[in-house]
Amino acid sequence: MFGSFTPLQWLALIGAAVIRIILSPWDGAFRAVISLAVAIFCGYMLPEPTLTFLRWLWHIEPDDYRTLAIILWALAGEGIVRLVLEYSRTPGGFMEFVIRIITAFRGGSK
Repeated sequence: MFGSFTPLQWLALIGAAVIRIILSPWDGAFRAVISLAVAIFCGYMLPEPTLTFLRWLWHIEPDDYRTLAIILWALAGEGIVRLVLEYSRTPGGFMEFVIRIITAFRGGSK
């Protein structure tokens, strides 16, 4: 084992990253390798903070959802990171992004 991942979680992470590459519209090997690296990075680094936040918010047991969080971050992490970086290029862009998300969860539109 490497880190706190079990072999099954590593298999889920690598499988989700490979599926991400297969389903992505990238042309060229360089962009595919970058997409694979970002998928593995997001699947490895971001599930723990996410599960810690969800434990605080909804009092869930993190061990029950760890593999699911790994898979979701590996599949969607690149798009989420790209979206956050795009909105944070301007000083008020990120706050506008956060306000739009809060408004969407409240059922509003903008």
